[in-house]
Amino acid sequence: MPSPAAADALGPGGEPHRRRLPILWHLPLFGVEYNFQNGVPWALVTLAGSVIRTWVFNNAAGSALMAMLFHAVLNTFAGSFFFPMFSGPDQLRLWWLNALVWWTVAIAVILVAGPARLTRRPAPDPAAVSAPG
Repeated sequence: MPSPAAADALGPGGEPHRRRLPILWHLPLFGVEYNFQNGVPWALVTLAGSVIRTWVFNNAAGSALMAMLFHAVLNTFAGSFFFPMFSGPDQLRLWWLNALVWWTVAIAVILVAGPARLTRRPAPDPAAVSAPG
């Protein structure tokens, strides 16, 4: 983990590889789950999903199990149930709608929880901050 100063400079997540690693990790699925047509919305979903999974991990006391269950449930529902119902242009539209929903949730998580809940550093305790005066 980088120093606190470096983590502040890197932004939410504190580590730049957290944003790229999910896409690199899933590259072997190219041609199976995604292709040149739906590659961009798939990458957007993957990046938004990494923000949400980071929030789940941090808010479940660092439980990797919760993050894995979250990922597994979504893959089962979307990949095995919902996406196979569509093909061609309809499936591509579904990918873009999926990306829109994921980014709406990711932005809501960032706005509501705040960037402090997306790092491994504990969130500041409001009670510990003394009132001026």
